[in-house]
Order: sequence, then structure tokens, then C-alpha cells
Amino acid sequence: MAHRFFKNRVFTAFMAAMFGLFIGYRLANNAEYVPQNIVFVRDELPNVVNIYRSPADGNHGERVNPVSRTNRGLGNTQPDNKSNLSSGRRKIFLDCGSNVASSVALFRETYPHGKDYILHSFDIDERLRPFYGYYKGDKQFLHCPVALTDYDGNTTAYSETAWYPGKQTLGMDVQWGGGTICVDDREKDNIRGGGRRKLSHRRVIPSIDFSMWVQNNTRKEDYVILKMDIEGAEYRILSKMLKDGTFDWIDKFYGEYHNWEPTGHSKLEKYWIERDVSNAGFQVLDWTAEKRTYGDFDILHDKKFPIEVPGQIGRTLKSCTSLGRNTLVTIVIEVGMNSKRALKLLKTIEAYPLNIPLALFVYGDFVETFPDLVREWSTRYTVGIRTDTPLPPGHWEMQYENALHVSIVSAERRLIELGLGVYYIIPPSINSIISRVVAKRQLRLIQPTVTFPPKGPNNMDFKEYHGVRDVEKVPKALRWIHQGIGKAGGIISLDSDFPDNSVIAVFLLDYLFETSGHALSDLMECLR
Repeated sequence: MAHRFFKNRVFTAFMAAMFGLFIGYRLANNAEYVPQNIVFVRDELPNVVNIYRSPADGNHGERVNPVSRTNRGLGNTQPDNKSNLSSGRRKIFLDCGSNVASSVALFRETYPHGKDYILHSFDIDERLRPFYGYYKGDKQFLHCPVALTDYDGNTTAYSETAWYPGKQTLGMDVQWGGGTICVDDREKDNIRGGGRRKLSHRRVIPSIDFSMWVQNNTRKEDYVILKMDIEGAEYRILSKMLKDGTFDWIDKFYGEYHNWEPTGHSKLEKYWIERDVSNAGFQVLDWTAEKRTYGDFDILHDKKFPIEVPGQIGRTLKSCTSLGRNTLVTIVIEVGMNSKRALKLLKTIEAYPLNIPLALFVYGDFVETFPDLVREWSTRYTVGIRTDTPLPPGHWEMQYENALHVSIVSAERRLIELGLGVYYIIPPSINSIISRVVAKRQLRLIQPTVTFPPKGPNNMDFKEYHGVRDVEKVPKALRWIHQGIGKAGGIISLDSDFPDNSVIAVFLLDYLFETSGHALSDLMECLR
């Protein structure tokens, strides 16, 4: 056994020494190693626009008080607070293999202070440019079509063909978008069909030495996040970055190693590159935008709430506690995306002669669109979340768990960006998956005792409500609410997008104060 162990050690040492001699010979003779089975065409540049560019400020790559980069790649290096950033230190996200802008959306929507980062998105397929039409501004740079490699010049990009009925990519019914510069001979020769990956869309495009681009366009004192998902081309780039010392410019590394792709490197060479990246101090964190998650998602979005916040996590809260002999009722407003109607409803309630305690539940998109309005509301009312954005009825809850998680986190982030705490949520509906996600987010799950207008299969039909005069609608609405809260009281929800609620609200308050027998309370008192 010892003899076999000794022989294996000797053989491994011999192979490492031979590879070292090979690399040394190449470097000594200034020879460029071009892997086989991967096509790099270096003919004249095509008639395409190379749009990659640098930020306007200067001193790129200059060493100015370089920051400590210990434990790089771990979630605990995230500068969550702007005050932690030294003057002039920028936050930059390098999105290599940006595809259909899914990483841009995920980063902007969920990453802490994601909207403060400068984003550089790189992809090889010019047909993906429309996906970035929404993401414009002084913090968003699109480099497309551009191939990332270890030299400046041009190369052939192999991209997926347009969808057609019956199309199968790698035997699956998928449409990835984008493509690769790493192809095998069968894919290369199959010009019309493009092989198993359907890589029939081919263009000669500009290529850049990404290692030097990083040094020339970022500074060591910047906080730089690298996300790399480029279908095997990462091995040439990472090798060059290690050689150039470019990882001194990087603070966190998200990515995926495509060690099965035809890059021209052996499995052993790929292993050594991955090992050297790890030895450089980087834990490569997963980033899977199509599944809406990244490796340190839960770490970055961990929350600690004050113990005194009413309501138990992990339970569905759908009634009020009693206060002595009094049964309690509280009113919540589910704010839609129509700010005009929301303002009309709230101004109507605020004009009522008594002070009315309310809780408002808002979409993340509403907060982003009307931040000053929400900030003003928060000084007077409890503010919770709904989801990130409204979907057609029944669709939000049909999403898979990660999508639900991201939807909730995105809504949370919009309130956190205003400096507000997030404790309560009213989702469109509730099932076991939604309850699990909400509990994971440490939110209190609210299910109103009664809503108006009703939701779901109990919704009122045309003859019962919409087909009558306005003076007949009010008693029908109040009767529905009265039957919903019964003698026990509970949580009444009004949808601000429903125009009749501005009228119904006043008559509802008269009923609650004068004839209902319930005491009106705020949400937190209701849940104690």
C-alpha cells in the first residue's frame, strides 16, 4: 500500500514538472498557446460597432490606497452601508455573459444597494441588445457584441438560432439566447444546423483582453464584483487574470466553471486554473439568474427584527385579539399601482372627523415610482408590502419558490432603501410554499378577515353589485364586510385601485363607530 502511494506521488510530481517545463518554454519563446477545437478568427474587423467604453473619470487602474481584500468572494465583504465606502470609491458589477439582462434585473432588484452600482454588461450576441432598452443611464454600460478573452482583436461568435416549432437545444425545449466562442469541430462544421446547441448564428465580432480591460477601467480602491458565465471562455481569461495580477482589482467573484465545454484545455489544466483562483483567495459563488438566485443570497438578505413587533412569524394572521370586552377591527389598504386612486382614498379617510389608524400595503414597484409619497405615508401609517409588482389574478402564486422569494425580497429592498423597516406582508394568496417563503423572510403573514372587493371565487358578479346604481352599491358592500367580520371583528382590507372604495370608506367608518359594536384599532394593536 505504501509502495503504491509512493508511486502515485512520484507520477504526479513528474507530470507537474513536465507541464511546468512546457509552460516555461512557451513563455520564454513568447509563444501564444491557442487551444485546439476552439475557433479564434483573427481576420479584419467586421462592419460592427464596438461599443465598449470606459467611465468618464480618470486615473483608471491607478494604485491609490488599495483596500484590504481578505476573505474575498464571501458575502461578509459586501459594503452594505454607503458610509463604509471611502470618498470616491465606486461600486461596480461586471456582468460577463449578460444574456437577456436577467442578471441586471436580479442585481438591480435584489442586491443590497444594487441601484448604486455601475453595471458593465458583456455579451457576444447583438440580437440581445433590445433586452437592455429599459436599462439606460449613467450607471449602465452595454458592451455588445463583444467577446471576452485574453487578447484584443476579433473572433467568431457562435450563437443560438431563432426559435422555430420543434426546435430542441441539447435535446431540451429551451431557448437560451446568446452563445459561445468555444465550439467543437462538429458544431463548427454544421453551419446550417449548428449542432446539438443549434449554434447557427455566426458573426465575427470584436474581442477584448478582459484582464487588461479590468485594470484600465476600474481602480483598486473600487468595490468590484465579477460575475462570469461565459460557456468555457473563462479558463483563458482567468489564466490571464492570474498572470497579470488582476484579481487585486476584484472583491467578489460569482461564476460557473464550464469544465465540460470544448475549450482546448485538458481536465487537469482546468483543475489547476480553478485551484489557482481559489489559492488567490476567492470562493467562487454561484450565480444563476434564470433561477433567480445567487450563492450568498440568504446571507445578504438576513434580517433581524425587534422582538416587540406584534404578530408571530410562521403563522397566518387573519384576526384581531380582543381588548377586554371589546372586539377589535383594523383597516388596511392594499395600495395598487394607480397613485391617483390611492391618494383619493387616503385623503378621503384623512378628512374624516376622527383620526383613523391605517396600515398600507404597497408593491415594490409603487415604492420605486413614488418614493416621496411612501416616505410621507410612513410618518403617519404602518407600511407593509404586497409583492414586487402586480400580476394577473392567480399568476403570482403559480411561480416557483425562488421567483416568489425574489419578488418578496425586491419589495423589501424598496422600503429598506427609504430607511423603513419591513415587518408585514399581504400576498395575493396563501399556500404552503408562500407561507414557507414568508417565514424564511421573517415577515408576519397577514390574511385579511374580509376584503373589498372580494377576491377569488367568492367575487361578486355583475347582477349582485356592478349592475346596480351607486346608492345601491354601498349597502351591498357594507353587508359583505359586516358578514365577513361578524361578531369577532378582524382585519378589513380595501383595495385602493377599486374606485368605489373612496365612497364606501366613509360609510364604513360610520358603521364601525356607530353601530358595529367593535372598537377600531391600528394593525399592531390588533395583532398583540
